[in-house]
Amino acid sequence: MALGGGRWGWFCGRGGALLHPVDPLPGRGAPPPFEPAAVAELLAAAERRQRRRRRAVLAAALVAGTLLGGLRWHGFVALERARLDPTAAERGPHPEVEVRVLGSPAAPVAVLLVHGLGGTPADFADWPERMAASGERRVRTVLLPGHGLGPDEFAGADADQWRPAVEAAFDELAAAHTRVDVVGFSLGGALCLELAARRPVGRLALVAPYLGDRADGPVPGFLAAATAMVAPLVPWVDGGPKARGLSARSEVSPPRQRAWPLAVVRSAQSVAARARSDEILQAVRMPVLVVHGRHDRIASPRAARRAADRLADARFVELERGDHLVAHDLDRERAFGAVAAFLSGERDP
Repeated sequence: MALGGGRWGWFCGRGGALLHPVDPLPGRGAPPPFEPAAVAELLAAAERRQRRRRRAVLAAALVAGTLLGGLRWHGFVALERARLDPTAAERGPHPEVEVRVLGSPAAPVAVLLVHGLGGTPADFADWPERMAASGERRVRTVLLPGHGLGPDEFAGADADQWRPAVEAAFDELAAAHTRVDVVGFSLGGALCLELAARRPVGRLALVAPYLGDRADGPVPGFLAAATAMVAPLVPWVDGGPKARGLSARSEVSPPRQRAWPLAVVRSAQSVAARARSDEILQAVRMPVLVVHGRHDRIASPRAARRAADRLADARFVELERGDHLVAHDLDRERAFGAVAAFLSGERDP
């Protein structure tokens, strides 16, 4: 007799239960007989697909290993070259990168300039001298810890050292002057945003602020996540010509790091992430000027514009020419004019 009719009913015969459907669908006929050869072919096809997947995984692992090995080798070559640099050998700051304190100590207004990652006060070219020329401002630059020396000192630096250094320089000026304006370039811009959320900054100018990587595209923090994955395997990378942050037509080349420890890059990325957070941006209430080149290959113009849009009182100036090192590149005069006008109190530089 049939138990539970339909296609999946079971027939019980004299020889016992036969596990076979007895009521095929109308017009479909009986199921095909069991074919061992067909099953063997299916198993063989599955095995071939598995072998292909294994080969693809091994090939991907080989390519990734080759790339990581190449990055490690180039990074260590750049490190050894950097160690042979006279600045590294002398273990002293290059004359072009020493801290500058300019202008009258009795000036009512002071200006603090904070340079970028892997850079020095030379990132600002002649801006400090030009700002102090009127005699109405006291101008001071900062040399961030780990910068201006050799690669090994650079590798020992991090945000826990940079933040106190910027705060100490600001507090020193604030104790002697009625108002302190702040100009931050690249990483210095991110550090100055944090400073402005904690200190009574007069006016804040951000020049190519590092609030995200250009390689992030529309996904904030993408390169930071990739760096976190690679850093344990590739401690140093060669920044290459891009690390100069200058357009091909620029004729100058200030002192910059060429060998980059990824642990320090990760620390800078953490500063950028905090600086663009709502906690920081909502606490910055003073007037802000953001100057950024649309062709910057290092710091993200998109991230800088997003931050400017979220600040209470900010103006964004876009440069059409040049790369990241704004004070040395093709639109340096336009950038300086915008910053000087802004610090003088003009609303629309």
